[in-house]
Amino acid sequence: MPSVTFVPQCVAERVCGEYDFTISLMPPGESAAITGDHLPIWCDDTETPCAGLVMFDVEQALAVIGVASMLDEDSRLLVHCQAGMSRSAAVAKWFADRMGYTLEMHPEGVGTAQHYNRHVYRTLDAADGRDVAAYYAELERMDRAMEGWG
Repeated sequence: MPSVTFVPQCVAERVCGEYDFTISLMPPGESAAITGDHLPIWCDDTETPCAGLVMFDVEQALAVIGVASMLDEDSRLLVHCQAGMSRSAAVAKWFADRMGYTLEMHPEGVGTAQHYNRHVYRTLDAADGRDVAAYYAELERMDRAMEGWG
């Protein structure tokens, strides 16, 4: 059975070689010293639209979901964000809840998924077709963000 673990960036940079694939959720413009197969996602840790912040969106969610199709049944997936408790917890929790991955807590991680980013989780559900309301809320948010750009 595949497993998923989430940790802070500083831990991920040290242990990424022990995993088959790493998903990095970082603020725009930042990078992580990750080796091996890796998907960088640039978004801020926010659950509501805020000027100047980049929200996790459906395109990013589809890229994250696509990782599952690249992994085999005994793969180990590592997810990280800066603190390893909000965005990464949401992705790891989603893989455990929706994709059947075993959620493994890393000894150097936060040790709980209770503070996960609800927007990231709902957007993954929307992109996967599990939550139509979340999908339409994401479309509405994108429309509002585009207003005035014309």
